[in-house]
Amino acid sequence: MYYLTFLRILMMLESLSNKELALKLGVSEANLKEWADGERNIPYQWFNKFKEVLDIDNPQLLSNKMELPSVEEMGLIGDATIVNVQQLKNNRQIIWQPVGTDMRNFHRSILDEQGMPPIHFDDRFLTDLNQHLIDLDVKKVSVWGVKDGKNYVTFNKFQRIENGDIVMFYSTQKFVAYGEVIGKIESKEWSKELWWSEDFENIYVLRDVKTTNLDFLEVTKIVYGESGKSLQSLRILDDEKSESMYDFLNLQDN
Repeated sequence: MYYLTFLRILMMLESLSNKELALKLGVSEANLKEWADGERNIPYQWFNKFKEVLDIDNPQLLSNKMELPSVEEMGLIGDATIVNVQQLKNNRQIIWQPVGTDMRNFHRSILDEQGMPPIHFDDRFLTDLNQHLIDLDVKKVSVWGVKDGKNYVTFNKFQRIENGDIVMFYSTQKFVAYGEVIGKIESKEWSKELWWSEDFENIYVLRDVKTTNLDFLEVTKIVYGESGKSLQSLRILDDEKSESMYDFLNLQDN
């Protein structure tokens, strides 16, 4: 299967090119293409403009992806363009997430001091994901929350996180754990219960979190060709860098 965003589908139905819609919105064609192709989620501050230009009530859904028939089902075997699009959309992202130097929050919601996920699947805040977790046969999960950030920068990154992505947790120049995203929740109440503040309301849920001890300087040299100094905020690696991290971690897609 491969995917198209609702925005791209709407553009196809309205016969709008990237250039035409970009002009109507007042954005660059390059930005519009990234939004329409699902490479970046539409920033929160642009919702009202999309609502006005496209005459729709739910611009927050435009970045969502719809699963389309496979190339075999569409009779497009041998079409290199379609196959390349399919491969691109099947890629999973690698996300780097700092957790601070005080590991109490990490132990509270990612892995406890015995190295076990501390959140039961039937926690009241996981009600919307309960059936999904049952289907995955997950009994305990890990969770982490992030702030909206200045100008919703971090919130927009949070919007881009999808099920199947791998999050690597960073503390004091080391990657200390990694796991797979299996859901997202927005809850000020749960944020306050877990981390004593409502600010971390953008919460993602993970399974199979494993401890590791990877040197940040070594990893950044592999990914970027040079060592990085430190990780200050949530970072989503692009397809090429994500692929290099998958190879490094010896991960395989299911």
